[in-house]
Amino acid sequence: MKSFQKFLFLGLLPLIIITFIIVFRGNLSDLSNMRVNYFTASFFLNISFCSVYVFEKINKSFYKKTLISILILVILTSISILYFQYFYFKRGIVTFSFTTWFFQILLNIAIFLFYVFILDVSKKMTKRFDLVFQEKLTFYIKFVLLLSVTMTLFLILFYIFDYINIYSFEVALIKLFTKFFSFSLIVNTISIISVYLLSQIKFIRHNFFLLIFLTSILSFPSLFALGFPKLNYFLGYVGSFYVLQLFSPTVIISILFYRIDQRNKKNRLIELQNLNIKKNSEYLQLKQQVNPHFLFNNLNTLISFIEINPKKAIEFGHHLSNTYRHYLKYQEEDFVLLSDEISFIKEYLEIYKAKFENGFSFKINVESYNYQYILSLSLQEIIDNIFKHNSLDEINSIEISIFILDDNLCISNSITFKNSLSTTKLGLENINNRYLLLTDKNIKVTSSQGNFQVAIPILNLER
Repeated sequence: MKSFQKFLFLGLLPLIIITFIIVFRGNLSDLSNMRVNYFTASFFLNISFCSVYVFEKINKSFYKKTLISILILVILTSISILYFQYFYFKRGIVTFSFTTWFFQILLNIAIFLFYVFILDVSKKMTKRFDLVFQEKLTFYIKFVLLLSVTMTLFLILFYIFDYINIYSFEVALIKLFTKFFSFSLIVNTISIISVYLLSQIKFIRHNFFLLIFLTSILSFPSLFALGFPKLNYFLGYVGSFYVLQLFSPTVIISILFYRIDQRNKKNRLIELQNLNIKKNSEYLQLKQQVNPHFLFNNLNTLISFIEINPKKAIEFGHHLSNTYRHYLKYQEEDFVLLSDEISFIKEYLEIYKAKFENGFSFKINVESYNYQYILSLSLQEIIDNIFKHNSLDEINSIEISIFILDDNLCISNSITFKNSLSTTKLGLENINNRYLLLTDKNIKVTSSQGNFQVAIPILNLER
């Protein structure tokens, strides 16, 4: 629904309902007083304006835009009250009563917050098509009783000041509770039955405002059971309509959606738990493949150095010891800090540098933060694959570049493929399967003429 339509709906619908109430109660003198009618119209239009054109249009946090909207509403309502008092009396005498002003402002704010609640539920319902009644009958009975007690307490606070002018406080409390609880029970019972019946009609089920409007119409006759004493026009009709006729169906719909969401979450949790048993088994098998891969590649290199260059073998052995220490430290971890992994891979590349010397060059341009993580040992496996699948010598030197792009750690290298290649296919497939099992995210592999790139997701866990 567009903003102007919502503005008219929230601003004019209560005036229509109030008019019906007055007509059916036979007190047409209230309608003949145009000043009162203008004031009532401004009362609802001010609230509607602040709800639709202020609260919904301000691009700030919920609390900030609520405070701004309430401040504007207080100003507009105060102007309306002063304007009404000036023209209501023949000589233009303005009498200001702080108590009256305070309670009218408080009522405006309460209805404004209720409008915000209505608009929020309306937004959620436009995207939902699963309004169903799946609970046991006992749940709806308890819900109606609890909602009726809550509404009764609110109405008692709302009308107690009028009744204690007629009765003692104890008698007023008993009369109000008896009257309002029975009335609230009727309204809520009619409302929940109406929501159930109307929600069976597809067109109505998908139109929130139409649903609460029709529900309020169906529960409208229950207003006559109130039998208000001669109360202030403003308090009597505004209170009876807004607290009961709109609040009840809105809360019912909201609670139903909440229960549906809770049930869906519970079912989804059971599915995930069952799936997790399978995934844990698969993941442990994949992770156990890393250690042999690491040792196989580097122990063969160490053996070759011992035979041809013992001094370089010692240096290589120190690098290998440091990198293996890193492996032992994080072998039980699923994810490691990106900063730690970058420090590790720099030393790891020095191992290859000792073997291939000028056969490759590398450049690392990564600015990492304490909340950034990547899959444990994934970077090392990608580097291993680069050297495994490419021919490295001074003539065919490859360039390796490591950098961050769009929340991915990218490892790019030039291509000088070997003529013959033997592979166990555990590299990139292993990393991708582990990412899928743990995060439902894929690695991205792109290959172009002369360049190969792997992008692994960076997890921002504490941003």
